[in-house]
Amino acid sequence: MPFGRGRRSGRDGATWRRRGRRCERCFGSRLRAAARRSRDGFDLFSTSLTVSPHKDAAAVNRAGEAAAGEAEARFLALDLKKN
Repeated sequence: MPFGRGRRSGRDGATWRRRGRRCERCFGSRLRAAARRSRDGFDLFSTSLTVSPHKDAAAVNRAGEAAAGEAEARFLALDLKKN
């Protein structure tokens, strides 16, 4: 699925759907990079993406677990939103 399909318009004129497939692709991309980097002397990796009330913490954590599996790393799944 190409980026730029959905309801909300970005600065570049592209549109996207909040919490949609585009977000999941971006989470995956960022977390795969973090997972690869974590192998350079770190026990595990995590992300602060779940702080945002606009991010689906379950989707972020799924992407982190998948990235950890691909990179043979360990992911710490958290939901950092205020209650």
